[in-house]
Amino acid sequence: MPRSLQLFLLAFALACPAPAVAQDRAQALFEAAKVKVVKISVVLNATRSQATVGSGFLVSSDGLVVSNFHVVSEFLRRPEQYTIEYTRHDGSRGPLQLINVDVVHDLALLRMEGSGLPHFSLLGRKMAKGERGFSIGNPHDLGLTIVEGTYNGTITESLYEHIHFTGAINPGMSGGPALAREGAVFGVNVARLVDAQLVSFLVPARFVATLIADVRDEAATPQTLLKRARDQIVNAQDLHLGRLLDAELPQAGLGAYRVADRLGPFMRCWGRAATERRRPYRTNQQNCSSEASIFVFDDVRTGSIDFEHVLLESRGLGWLRFYKLYESRFAYADSLPGREEDFTEFRCTADFVRQEGLTLRTVLCVRAYKRLAGLYDFWLRAASLNAYDRGLQSTLVLTGVSWENGTRFSRRYLETIGGTP
Repeated sequence: MPRSLQLFLLAFALACPAPAVAQDRAQALFEAAKVKVVKISVVLNATRSQATVGSGFLVSSDGLVVSNFHVVSEFLRRPEQYTIEYTRHDGSRGPLQLINVDVVHDLALLRMEGSGLPHFSLLGRKMAKGERGFSIGNPHDLGLTIVEGTYNGTITESLYEHIHFTGAINPGMSGGPALAREGAVFGVNVARLVDAQLVSFLVPARFVATLIADVRDEAATPQTLLKRARDQIVNAQDLHLGRLLDAELPQAGLGAYRVADRLGPFMRCWGRAATERRRPYRTNQQNCSSEASIFVFDDVRTGSIDFEHVLLESRGLGWLRFYKLYESRFAYADSLPGREEDFTEFRCTADFVRQEGLTLRTVLCVRAYKRLAGLYDFWLRAASLNAYDRGLQSTLVLTGVSWENGTRFSRRYLETIGGTP
């Protein structure tokens, strides 16, 4: 082999670590970490069967355990029916006490009995984009697993800060630690993007530090913790809705009308049109949704802002047939998910609003949260009434907001609607 080629291969080998090196690192991290990671189960008392399964990890020698709020939320929903338990790598089991929550960042702090327990430290430095990381958890209840991935910075286009982690985080790994090369925790497994390749998300470790420092009462009851979660949600939506209410809401044109547009980088908007020749009318539609929401229970998520604009235009229907079509699409709130145990029924008020020469028929429906007193879902629909062959229907949905913020934002939203009569 020519000497020049030998030198090239040697340089290449030195620049590119052998796969065995990365493998040895993962093995060493796993061996050190397995005694500090637990499986967390929410157990139905009546049958002693698992209702939910996730992961958690020790952060103190006296038994403090971190996990996700969504892993243990069913316990808070029905504390009389469920208990929380841990299982360690050696098969030992025991009860867990829930002592603090951060519902906005999807974190929970629990305690297990013990002293002198091995535990993780939180990373004291900033990760570099492209740096390798290792996520540990219990995917699909198949046993403790380590996954190698890449740190890709924080998600900036979101209301709630997350780390973008390129690695295979699966259900059951929620609440497990993400480790830097030295074995310290830089994030907490929280979610993955469905129908995507290895797009996963972590809660930054700095929120774990805040959660630990914020322990007020280790004898906190489920009712006290739910009240704390409610306060956290109110504070979060006060912050982002307050910013929006302090500024002019952006607007865009839709045909002859003016409507609310994308409110900020935390939202995504899509447009579509239906203009088939055989159809006697056509529609142009815009939908905007916030990228993230706050998990409370399986079918209860708060903190989202969604709106939709639909422009209908007749293509030879005549005024009577177009009116019937227009009326049939003006339904009241009946599609938001939710159980009777979690929400009151919607109460609706209808009115006519006139602004800038445009008459709007409006319906505002509101329901209250039963377990999170002082939070409401708002559903607003407005329809223009100034033409016999075209019309705009606009819908706003706010989830988990205070009464004041909901009414203020609904009013501001209506004020964005205008156009040619």
